[in-house]
Amino acid sequence: MLTHAQYLRLKNSNIVQDTIYSITGLDPTNISLCKMLWMKENHPNIYDKSVKWLQMTDYIIYKLTGTVATDYTLASRTLAFDVVKNVWSNEILDAVGVDKGLLPDIVESGTVVGKVLQSVSEDTGLSTSIPVVMGGNDHPCAALPAGVLNGNKILDSSGTAESIILISKPNQKPNMVFEGQRTCRFLDKSRLALWGGIISSGASFEWTYRTLVSSKEWDVKQDEYDYKFILDQVKDIPAGANGLLFYLICEEAELHIGIQDERFIPWVKDNYNPKGYDEISYGGIKLCCENDSYHA
Repeated sequence: MLTHAQYLRLKNSNIVQDTIYSITGLDPTNISLCKMLWMKENHPNIYDKSVKWLQMTDYIIYKLTGTVATDYTLASRTLAFDVVKNVWSNEILDAVGVDKGLLPDIVESGTVVGKVLQSVSEDTGLSTSIPVVMGGNDHPCAALPAGVLNGNKILDSSGTAESIILISKPNQKPNMVFEGQRTCRFLDKSRLALWGGIISSGASFEWTYRTLVSSKEWDVKQDEYDYKFILDQVKDIPAGANGLLFYLICEEAELHIGIQDERFIPWVKDNYNPKGYDEISYGGIKLCCENDSYHA
């Protein structure tokens, strides 16, 4: 990644990791603050002319209404937000030399931030009477229809990546000790969103099928498949697939079973059923999910 050097520099900076987490609820990672530092170091002329740093949602709202704002869920994912005080962190920003004025005002999700500008109406056909409402981060928004709001249920939101989220009760005091989770604010700023996740969940399942099962890799024609068909085929295979384990090894992941070499390829016996490969990727993802849920 382009920001990897900034990520490592921040991770090894004079702000110790425990301090970063105790303020932001995040471990140093390749998100907004690291990207800002990359721009500052690699394109100082552009950085010096910058007025505001906006995330995608913020930028769309700005283009529609002229309003510069973000919400608490998005601010929580910048590495520049004090998740305990619910404000931008002076301590973090001062330590890395980023002006707090570059960051937008923070409002709660659901706030009407303006109406469609006349110029936008002329370009798009949207009525100027349409109110534009602040949104939020994708997975916290998904927690609303899922009914995960009282600290007694966990949302498993799975796609290319997989997020495990627990939404706290209002005004719950955050535990700012890193135990594998990320601590962010929810759409309602009085609640916390505790995150775990697997960066390559769906991608791992896709890779397993494509590489170990699908004959397309060998240029052999076959019918198209869908995930329901695959899952129906493997649902009755006992967990563990006769002792075979698929363990997700991702960039920057902490490995707990002693596999440190990225060239590691497990030895596979010749009596494994090919359908078992899909079951073990599914089971491996489930194992990692259970670990993240435990920490949440």
